[in-house]
Amino acid sequence: GLVHGVVMALAMPICPADPPSNLKLTDMWTVSTERAFSRAEKIPLERVKEVSKQLPGTTVNDVLAAVLNLAIIKYLEEIKDPILKSGKSIRANFPVSLRKAGKADGNEIATSLLTYKLKHPTRESAVWDIKHQVDVIKVSPQPLLEYYLIRLIARVLPKILLMDVSLFLFGKFTLMLSNVPGPQTKQHLFGATVLDMYYYLFSPIGVYCGMISYDGQVTFTVASDPVAEDKPERLSNHFIT
Repeated sequence: GLVHGVVMALAMPICPADPPSNLKLTDMWTVSTERAFSRAEKIPLERVKEVSKQLPGTTVNDVLAAVLNLAIIKYLEEIKDPILKSGKSIRANFPVSLRKAGKADGNEIATSLLTYKLKHPTRESAVWDIKHQVDVIKVSPQPLLEYYLIRLIARVLPKILLMDVSLFLFGKFTLMLSNVPGPQTKQHLFGATVLDMYYYLFSPIGVYCGMISYDGQVTFTVASDPVAEDKPERLSNHFIT
C-alpha cells in the first residue's frame, strides 16, 4: 500500500544486499569492463499467451518473468550453487516507465524490484507469485518516490561520489531485467526485411537479462560480467526447458 511504498523507497539505501551466488558480483567497486553474451532459442509468443489464458488475470509479462525465475532455479541447480540451501531469495531490478500516455519521445524511467524465490511447488505458483508482486508495484508510490529521490541525490552529490553511490545501490541486487514489446509484424529497413530483433545491455551488475518480442517470437538474452558468470549460456539454455 501507500505506507509500505513510502517506507521502502526511503529505506532503499539501507536495505540489505542479496545473498552471495554465482550470479552476483561480490565486489561492486571493481566491476569488469568485459561482458559475456548468450541468446536463447526463440519461443512463440502465442505459446506464452496460452499459458497466460490458462491462469486468468495474469499477463504475458507475468509469465515471462516467471519463466526467468524458473530458469534461474534450474541454472543454480545445475551448478549446485550453495544459495539453494540457504532458503533465501534474490532480487531483480527492472525499469518502470513513467512516460505519460501519448508522449512518443524521451525516457522517464524509474526502477522497481522483483523478488525471485528459489523454490516453487509448481510452475504455476511461480507465475502467481510474480503477478502478486506486480499488482502491488502497480499501485505503490515506491518507483515514483525513488525516481525523484535519485534525481535529488544526482543534483546534490559531486559526480565522483554519485558514481560510488550508484555502484553501492546496484550492488545490492543480483540481476537486472527488462522486457520490451517489439513490432508483431515483419519490419523493413532500407528495403530489407528485418528478420530478428534482440539486444544486449551493459550494467554495473553481475547479470543483465533482456527479453523482446518481435514478429510473434520472444528472444531472451543474457549479458554477464565474466567475474560472476563467464558462460551465460548455462543460464539462457534453461529459458526454454
